[in-house]
Amino acid sequence: MKQKIIYHPSVTQRLIWLDQLIAGNPGRYNIGGYALIEGPLSVKQLEEAIREVLRSQEIYAAVFADDGNDLTWYADDAAAAFSLEVIDFADATNPAVAAQQWMETDFAVPFRIIHNENYLFSIKVLRAGPEQHYCYAKLHHIIADGWSFKLLLQQIAEAYNQLIAGNSPGLPDCRYTEYIADDTTYHASEQAAEDKQFWLQEHSRSTTELCRRIRNNTGKKEAGAATLTVSAASKQILEKVAAEHKASVFQLMLSLFLVFFLRTRQENNIAVALPVLNRPRKIYKQTAGVFMNLICPVFLVEGEQTMAMLLGEVKKKMSQCLRHQRYQYGQLLKELPSYRQGQPAYQLRISYEDFDFNTTLGKAAAYATALSNHHETEPLSIYIRDYHDQGFDIRFVYSPDYFDEETIGGMTTTISRWIDDLPLLMNTMLKQVPLLTAAEEEHILSFSAGPAAVWPHQHFNDMWQKSVTSFPDNIAVSSAGQSLTYSELHRRASLVAGSLQQCPDFSRQEVIALLLPRSADLLAGMIGCLLAGVTYLPIDASEPVERITLLLESACCRKIIVSRHLWEEAAVVKGEALFYEEMISGETVTSYLPTVIYPNDIAYIICTSGSTGQPKAVGIPHRAFINYVSHFRQFFMLRSHDVVLQHASVGFDISVEEIFPVLGAGGRVHILEERRDIHRINSTIAEEGITIVSSTPLIIRLLNEQPVHGSLRLLISGGDVLEPAYVSSFLAAGIPVYNTYGPTESTVCVSYYRINPGDDHLPIGTPISNTSIYILDREDQLLPVGVEGEIHIGGAGLAAGYLNNEQATAEKFIVHPFLPEQRLYRSGDTGRYDAAGLLWYTGRNDLQLKIRGVRIEPGEVEYAMLQYEGIMAAVVLAAQDPAHGEYMAAFVVIRGTTDVTAMRVFLRSRLPEYMIPLRIVAVDSILLNTQGKPDITALRLLLCQTLPGTSRGQLIPPETRHEKILAAIWEQILPTVTFGVNDNFFELGGHSLSAVTLAGEIENRFGISISIVEIFRAPTIRQLAEMISGRETNKFEFIELD
Repeated sequence: MKQKIIYHPSVTQRLIWLDQLIAGNPGRYNIGGYALIEGPLSVKQLEEAIREVLRSQEIYAAVFADDGNDLTWYADDAAAAFSLEVIDFADATNPAVAAQQWMETDFAVPFRIIHNENYLFSIKVLRAGPEQHYCYAKLHHIIADGWSFKLLLQQIAEAYNQLIAGNSPGLPDCRYTEYIADDTTYHASEQAAEDKQFWLQEHSRSTTELCRRIRNNTGKKEAGAATLTVSAASKQILEKVAAEHKASVFQLMLSLFLVFFLRTRQENNIAVALPVLNRPRKIYKQTAGVFMNLICPVFLVEGEQTMAMLLGEVKKKMSQCLRHQRYQYGQLLKELPSYRQGQPAYQLRISYEDFDFNTTLGKAAAYATALSNHHETEPLSIYIRDYHDQGFDIRFVYSPDYFDEETIGGMTTTISRWIDDLPLLMNTMLKQVPLLTAAEEEHILSFSAGPAAVWPHQHFNDMWQKSVTSFPDNIAVSSAGQSLTYSELHRRASLVAGSLQQCPDFSRQEVIALLLPRSADLLAGMIGCLLAGVTYLPIDASEPVERITLLLESACCRKIIVSRHLWEEAAVVKGEALFYEEMISGETVTSYLPTVIYPNDIAYIICTSGSTGQPKAVGIPHRAFINYVSHFRQFFMLRSHDVVLQHASVGFDISVEEIFPVLGAGGRVHILEERRDIHRINSTIAEEGITIVSSTPLIIRLLNEQPVHGSLRLLISGGDVLEPAYVSSFLAAGIPVYNTYGPTESTVCVSYYRINPGDDHLPIGTPISNTSIYILDREDQLLPVGVEGEIHIGGAGLAAGYLNNEQATAEKFIVHPFLPEQRLYRSGDTGRYDAAGLLWYTGRNDLQLKIRGVRIEPGEVEYAMLQYEGIMAAVVLAAQDPAHGEYMAAFVVIRGTTDVTAMRVFLRSRLPEYMIPLRIVAVDSILLNTQGKPDITALRLLLCQTLPGTSRGQLIPPETRHEKILAAIWEQILPTVTFGVNDNFFELGGHSLSAVTLAGEIENRFGISISIVEIFRAPTIRQLAEMISGRETNKFEFIELD
């Protein structure tokens, strides 16, 4: 018996094996296709021809095993064991369709590398008629690549033709083991080390994700696909242009795709994975096996280049990279610090495949077609399949997590047009290459603008007077233990307005801050300012004193309407205090004098986070204010019986939506004093007969887990990404739910979308009245349907700008590119339109963070951290992981020793709670990229390596009864994190909303009420257990340290 020779795999084979061990056993490793044979066919001779090929190719006889340390294989006698199976579809209704469906189905069935009962290939004949057959071949990638499939069909045809002519096929004896020996020698050589260094240098250039997820895990395992057919005439255009520039058609096509991604992704450094043959010896081109490698050049593409210039750079880059093509890309990934196991190996792959396989088998004609396994996990793979005189196909295979049919459809349409226009484009600057035809542009503009509307009121003051006249005795506002009718609220507001007007230095349009408790008095202050003709600046009374000072400075505000008890707490704030209690006493104040309100007068100011450490004061004019209030009131059909829950901080513009539209309809605003207790929010909906709730997705998700109350008729979500699962209970109850979008600078919201029960992903809708929303590129040009760009907003809702900050205003409020007499707000958000005209939010394109619905400038947080003694450098970024969800993290360089807990106390004295980083990581230095800027990708990777629960000291288990109960509660709230009794709830991933849940569970289990502030002060299981024990014996007293 012949002794088996055991071989070790090539580097590529080992990588495929390891990848399959990790990924399971999907059909993604299947390659192959079929040859359509039209004419007479001898199945017997075809079977013998296939045996001849199997005898000549060593790798097809490979049998693999795992010796416990490595993959091994030996060559068996595949030819002797082979028997050609014929499957007959001739009796089917449509034999050709039935045969193709069978092949598509079988092609998805995976092979097993180890313990496989058969060899890692399958060759069958499918009979569709007397003279119509399919020679079908499926091969595992570990024994073949794309070239091998083409070679298999060629050699079968060659052997068949020799056999029917009575000749010996005479195929060469091809041994893959020769390549393995060469490959082993190469990877131990200096050349391999040089090639590796070249690629590490190539990938040291800063690149960002070219393909961004449009949705999180669709659950679809099959890839999507689309095909663009390029006619022979269009191919001739490509060939002519390529010849004029001494380039190949592939290099020209690669250049076109680079232009497309420059224009549609606004990226200059574009990494493209390119398959290369990697068959350095002539005999290897006749040898079956997995030789193919990927090279991944990073192309620098700039808008000022012409197409001809870019093509020249592509030629140069390709020549340079091909000299280093042997170093395995899979091996390189292990060396790249930015790569993590499980992420796509590349974002974009473009391959050229020569499909010049129109041959004969005797008197029959044969035509080859490759099949797709539909299991590609990478975002986008583009296959250019050249059929020579018949033109070529461009096949787009994409992950549905990154692309949809519309986006790919837009790409195929644009590329097709560019091919035909190529002679005219070669000397065009890339930033001026047209993405749209005139008809396409007109179509997009048709759904970029909301309906035009003319409102009956010019400003809110008119609307308010109408409500007071029409509904004097209706309750306008209520809160715990207090309610005011429209007449009563108007009287207080009038007294506030009159008191302001009687100030010796009163100035129309001056800024007046409101620092009042969450009560009816807050609304009286707001309306009073509007009646007096001044601008109000609402300040949340829970803000730290230093933060209040910054808000006042940013708005150049000197006067503060404040209640006496709050002023005692904030006495260090600089400003003139106007005590609310005295303003409404009526002893020395008469009613106000009505004033003229102009459309561009500033109604109110909302302060947003600023990159320099100073908040930005956004001034909302009356024209924008009344447009939004009027649209909201009409769109949602507000009536006098509506009751709106007001639980947002007045420092956020969602409070405007909660307060003013319903007051314009004669309804009631109910102010919730304790905003963070989800159980209290839910019980209030029932007790107060709340009909409308407008909130953030996080609050809505928690409400979704509570009983749905019958009074509720409308739920509105805004401020962050809403998932369908967050509103399932409301939809099941038949309550209309809307997903909305809008930055503060465009007055609350600019688009609405009503959610349907079957929606699995949610757009942000269509523009509201008198509002336009455009998706533009960096050159302020319209982008096609399905293509992501920056969201630009125009229309009546635009803010006046950032008050006292001309530079920031000029950067964000730009001249309208289509209507120069108007302005657009450059939001920094990214999005895309779909074919139905619906807008989808996709993320941010600048450094601004959006954490749990709040926009935060990292520079403001970094500035505050640098004020703490011992902090030498700080970088703040957004991060996400299963334990924490989306959160803010900070990296700090510390001089000496610094107590992170003390630093958090310091930050809380200067920043609101939502601006405190969840995780603070001390490092020796801030990692920088090649441009000298913080390397965000590397820092995020460092976060993954230092997750809480993985690198802390000894975890101390709970001991007492109280500690064990608390630990069980923590496990429900933080299910993916390990912890001990001394670990900090917030550093493990807890945040203010999960603290609300914790407080509720503590009350349920122990019957003891603990506030959110107390949880912040006692954030460990041990501290909370001691607090609970003390409450039970009335001995616990929390002492706050200085």
